Amino acid sequence: MAISRATLGNMRQNLVIALVTVAGLLAGVFSGDIHMAGGMLVHQLSVLIVIANGMRLLRVPKAAPRAAISRETQASAAAART
Repeated sequence: MAISRATLGNMRQNLVIALVTVAGLLAGVFSGDIHMAGGMLVHQLSVLIVIANGMRLLRVPKAAPRAAISRETQASAAAART
């Protein structure tokens, strides 16, 4: 469940990054401040940022197997009884 929440949050972040980049590039093109080479550079940098942001999901801890959790719970319950 944690990985799905992290993925959803990551997708939202990536959408914001993409939309802000496109809005900035459009504003720059219409004002004449951004040329083709500069726009391509900004776009490629935003793609790298999105990739790096997605790679953060690799650090999300994986859930422990249920069998291991139940054994630990049983062991701690037995220790508490003694």
